[in-house]
Amino acid sequence: MIKLPIYKAVSIIAKLKGSNNPLIMEVVTENGACLDYVVKVFNQNRILNSQPTNKEFYAYALAKSFDLKVPEAAIIYVSNNLVSQIKEIPEFKKQDIQHGLYFGSKYIECAVSFDFSNFEDWELENIFAFDALIQNKDRRACRPNLFEADREIYLIDHEMSLNTDADCKSLFENEMAWNFLDNQDVNSKNSHLTFERLKISNRLTTLEFDEFLLHLRTLNPVLTLRNIALQLDEAAENYEGLESDTSDIENIITYLNCIKVNEKQFVERLKQLLS
Repeated sequence: MIKLPIYKAVSIIAKLKGSNNPLIMEVVTENGACLDYVVKVFNQNRILNSQPTNKEFYAYALAKSFDLKVPEAAIIYVSNNLVSQIKEIPEFKKQDIQHGLYFGSKYIECAVSFDFSNFEDWELENIFAFDALIQNKDRRACRPNLFEADREIYLIDHEMSLNTDADCKSLFENEMAWNFLDNQDVNSKNSHLTFERLKISNRLTTLEFDEFLLHLRTLNPVLTLRNIALQLDEAAENYEGLESDTSDIENIITYLNCIKVNEKQFVERLKQLLS
């Protein structure tokens, strides 16, 4: 069972590159230790429309369930005082940023650019299948959203994932639903980061996604995700004026259970994409 710590952000260290303008912040733990975390501070309109902070935490828990590396996460409280400082950053001046609880991941200093040659096909298979599972449209050649550290692949940036219908069968009926994974245009950079490498490998030996299936079969969406939603709700209760909306969790749980029941169709679709 994942236990998310709650830290308070006390200062802004730097702004990282990225479409969502992630910030490196110094945070203080309950023991008084100071750590550097990458914090995703979303504008209110986006929070109301798609709950990106929730999605980051849900995807984090799911990634760990599939034995995929992700930087350690924490619930980060960003105060009104810090929000005022954030709004002085040009990229945030016109955004409706409010104090609250946001997704933070531990800053890893030794990160380097991802190198395919350092990793085996089964590792890339798992990432490809995982992103298909959570419908993550944001891990592409032009925007990898992963990095390498100590010969490990770390996945980041999942706020655009898990926008799914509860009935997963609609995915199998809709060819367009998988466009974010394959590469219809040889000049396109919009296919999944691993697509071309896996497609070549699949010509030599049919990929079976055995490792992914092993984790999918043992996944318990209710235990995995309701625990996260409960922690987000409880964290909000500890701060006056804050509310948590985790109503999106039921739809996601139903979707994941649907995939589990239809695992053969799901894997067959992955194989078709790579054929």
